[in-house]
Amino acid sequence: MGQSRDKPDPDLGAFGELLRQWRGRRTLRALEKEVPGSRSTLSRLERGEIKKPDAGLVECLDKVLGAGGALIAGRQHLLQGVASPIERPFWRKVWKHWYPAEYHGEVYLNVVLPAEDRPAKVRLWMEWGPWRLNDQPVRIDDPEGRNCLFGKGDDGLSLVVVARFDRRVSASFGMGIPPGPFLDINDGWTRDD
Repeated sequence: MGQSRDKPDPDLGAFGELLRQWRGRRTLRALEKEVPGSRSTLSRLERGEIKKPDAGLVECLDKVLGAGGALIAGRQHLLQGVASPIERPFWRKVWKHWYPAEYHGEVYLNVVLPAEDRPAKVRLWMEWGPWRLNDQPVRIDDPEGRNCLFGKGDDGLSLVVVARFDRRVSASFGMGIPPGPFLDINDGWTRDD
C-alpha cells in the first residue's frame, strides 16, 4: 500500500495502541477480510513500524471498528509531526474530503503554495452540503502553508466538502485544532435552502 517503514517511535506506538484498543478481541486475520490491508500491514501498524499510515486504510479501519473518527484523528495527529504536503505535493485547484458522520467539532483545511509562488494570497470557495463559503482570501507565506479552521456539527452526516481555489495549491484536511497558527473561517458561511 505504499507504506514507508521506519524504526518505531512513541507517536507511532501511540497510534498502534489506539488501533489495538479499537480492534479489541477481533483477530488480525478476521480484520484483514474487512479492510483493504493485509494482516502483515495491520500488524506493522499496531507495532508502530509504518510511518505514514494510508489514509484510505485508516478511514476503513475507523468505520469497520466503529471508532467514530478516533483512528482518523489519531492518524492526523501522527502526520502533523511526520508528514507534510510538501513532501509529496499534488497541485490542483479543487480538493474534496469526507469527514466521518460520527465526528463533530473543529476541522481544518491546510493550504500550501509552491515555493516560487509564495508569499501570495489565494481565493477559496467551499461547498459542504447546503453550506457555502464564498471568496475567502487566504494569505500564505509559510512553507508549511496556512490552516483554515471551521467546524462540523453533530448532524450525523458525512457530506463531501469541496474546496476550490483560484490557483493550484496542495491541500489536506484534518480534525481537531490544527498545529500552529490558523485562520478562523467559521464566519461567512451561508446556507442554500
